[in-house]
Amino acid sequence: MNKNLIVTIFVPSTAQGKRGKIGTGYPVAGNLILTSRHVMDEGSGEIQVRWHYFTDEDAPDNGWIPLTADDIVWKGEKELDAVLLRCPRPKKAQWEGWGKIINTEPNQHDKWHSLGFSRATQYNNLREPDNVSGTIESMAGRADHFELTVNCPPEELEMWQGVSGMPVFVDKEILGVVRYVPDNFKSSKLYAVPSWKMFENEKFRKLISVFQRNSITKIIKNIEGLFERNVNEDALRKLVSLCTNEKRCERFYGHAEKVLGKYNKLKENEENENNASYELSLNKIELQKNHISSLLLLVEMKIFFKGESANLTYKKEALRLEKEYNRLYKRKIKIEDELNLNRDPNNTAQIKNILECLHQTMKYLRQTIDSIFTLIEEEMPNGERV
Repeated sequence: MNKNLIVTIFVPSTAQGKRGKIGTGYPVAGNLILTSRHVMDEGSGEIQVRWHYFTDEDAPDNGWIPLTADDIVWKGEKELDAVLLRCPRPKKAQWEGWGKIINTEPNQHDKWHSLGFSRATQYNNLREPDNVSGTIESMAGRADHFELTVNCPPEELEMWQGVSGMPVFVDKEILGVVRYVPDNFKSSKLYAVPSWKMFENEKFRKLISVFQRNSITKIIKNIEGLFERNVNEDALRKLVSLCTNEKRCERFYGHAEKVLGKYNKLKENEENENNASYELSLNKIELQKNHISSLLLLVEMKIFFKGESANLTYKKEALRLEKEYNRLYKRKIKIEDELNLNRDPNNTAQIKNILECLHQTMKYLRQTIDSIFTLIEEEMPNGERV
């Protein structure tokens, strides 16, 4: 869970003497926030969202972003107490990714964790996010909720107010959102709406799917451009944040940060230009290798468009990657020639490292191309390669 992305939801009340309801939300796509429907039910239609960790001290209205009922793009019905809100992100949160919501039933005694804006953390009319964790108690498949036990509950039931809509994370995946606190359990239990029930709704599935497909398209478009530019931190964050596999993202971005650090160090070091140029070349190829391996993972996960026109799009993408492979092959031949002519042992070691990394990059690239065609053939058994 990226705790930086937790958001506060406030819905002013129409009832006289009541200020309104506080809830908790979390992004599940670029500009989509998942929270509880009942937080909206008694409101005036006005909704306010605050990205808690991305609000500047001098931000207008203390960082609250006004929304309307038109920004509710999906609303669950009856016991499906959840909504999706369309909400713009602050600039600082643009490349922070989002939570991966999954179509999977919770397992008995899985450990869960989250953050929520409970009343227990209120100070000077502002609430700080509170860490909450515990164990999942799974329910029957036909049940409309599942239970969460809590490790350190507040003493009073009313102190839970504000956690409605809080995401239920198991490891780094969202399995549901908190719905309400049942009576008679000394505040030690929460009930949650399961995400797999949300996926039974066609409109919900389509909304999540559209954002995933758009993300994959952006990845493919950005990979080629990233190769042609110098290493750029914003570009790295953009590429990584769009990847739907969060664990892979962490490993990939961790490596990319090291490469970026080396690159910046080389720019500052003007003393050893020859060796620096070899090291810089190696770093760029290492970075390219990681981009290709990330794309390969996405292909293998089969997060792709469906249908004939989409498959034609990916055939074109595979052919573009074929050209990239051929370009790298020519580069490999050139570097091998350079190795044969080189007499400096330090440079020889650098060139060998470049060749090895280039070999791995080409290997990933070939696997990606073959995986795309395999995927297309599975979707269109009678299709032919373009």
